[in-house]
Amino acid sequence: MICAVELQPAARSAFVQGSYSAALLSACRTPLVARRGCPVAVKNTALRTSLVGIDLGTSNSTVACLQDGNAVIVPAADGGRFTPSVVALSKAGAEALVGQAAIEASRSSGDFEAYRSVKRLIGRRHSEVVKLLKTPPPGLCSTKRGEAALWSTHRQGLISPEEVFAILVKQLVQQAVCFLGQQVEGAVITVPADFRATQRQAIRRAAEMAGLANVQLLQEPIAAALACGAGHAQADENVLVFDLGGGTLDVSLLDSFEGALEVLDIDGDGHLGGNDFDQAFANWLLPRHMLNEQATSIRADSASWARFLSWAEAAKVRLSEAPAVMSDLDGTSQAPSRQMQLTQQDLEEATWGLRKRLWAPLARMGLRSCIHWQICPPPGADTDRSECVRPEGPKPHIPGSQQVRDYSPPPRRVTRLVMVGGSSRIPWVRQFVAAATGVQPSSDVDPEECVALGAAIYAGMLSGHIAGIELADGAYAQDLHGRSSGFPLA
Repeated sequence: MICAVELQPAARSAFVQGSYSAALLSACRTPLVARRGCPVAVKNTALRTSLVGIDLGTSNSTVACLQDGNAVIVPAADGGRFTPSVVALSKAGAEALVGQAAIEASRSSGDFEAYRSVKRLIGRRHSEVVKLLKTPPPGLCSTKRGEAALWSTHRQGLISPEEVFAILVKQLVQQAVCFLGQQVEGAVITVPADFRATQRQAIRRAAEMAGLANVQLLQEPIAAALACGAGHAQADENVLVFDLGGGTLDVSLLDSFEGALEVLDIDGDGHLGGNDFDQAFANWLLPRHMLNEQATSIRADSASWARFLSWAEAAKVRLSEAPAVMSDLDGTSQAPSRQMQLTQQDLEEATWGLRKRLWAPLARMGLRSCIHWQICPPPGADTDRSECVRPEGPKPHIPGSQQVRDYSPPPRRVTRLVMVGGSSRIPWVRQFVAAATGVQPSSDVDPEECVALGAAIYAGMLSGHIAGIELADGAYAQDLHGRSSGFPLA
């Protein structure tokens, strides 16, 4: 059971403006439709906790909470499932917009300046960002201490990634307050498994700036695995979390045994995500559906290319759910309006070249962690079998018998596959990873929501509302074993 809400006009306006009142808190809790929840083992099913789970994504962010024995998604300001990770500040700096309102304001008015994809900058040094990103974000600057920051034209000064994230976190918390009808006392915020200490500390600072006193961080693959039911089985499970988000690909191998979860290995591609699929699809569509002169004009005009790219992205999303769609492309000064039929085969052909980049992190992880792939390499990976066989090299000297020295660990087999991120919905991507692992992906939880739902489950564990699952640090969340987390116990 799960409850979504319809935001009344007054409440929706308050969301956009970032202001709330007691009257609005009751006005915005009107039950509307049933949405899929994530059932968990709870001690008290009639609960509505004041703890939330937050998935701070590069492109979109989501907040979830526990309600009536389920982890549920808190609706965004526009009633959708997620909030775009975009913040827009007014010239005077007195007004801040978040999400879709920020996108629209920055497009329609020069009074607002938008900040996007800040997750790629937070906790990093300026030199590191320049080295890692092929196209650094506009206004990228360095502080006196060499940290990455952004130049604010309206402020005529620097704005830190922590400040931008603080505004975003505050908006997400306010959405939860409106949904729950009470103040949020703590939050579990997810971070990538490869985040360093400086990056995790930067996330904590952003949460503190947003007014959250009690914050726990949780690795994103752990959260996704929790949402999909991993950690409860008594048998040993090898869980592969394949996270294809808007800007990055993150692959994690987890061990789940008798209620314990641990990240064994991580890999990925920091420059491969849904945006690359959008670009590839748009580049494939343009010469096939436009005259040469029209295609050249669209590429030359940044606004026209942005509209065409958005249209290609929308078509990609629809083709992830349907075998064929009719798509209307609005006319511009460079090209007339037209209606086109597109198929999943078109999307697959357009993005075929990305298969090798999807396989590379899996191949590296397989060699390091002795993973037995069902099909290696998978069809279309465009590589040889050398990436499927561990290279022979000098064995380290190990004291003991010859049998001990000759021992090599048995190959691991993936027993559970969790697909995360909007682009993991693309049919050929799911088929590609399923062919490599020999396991069909879990389909009980929305891939765009499972990280936030897992964070909400972990918040319930920390508060004692949910039966404990042991994480890698050895502490049971069921009774906390005397650990002080700052979270109120049930």
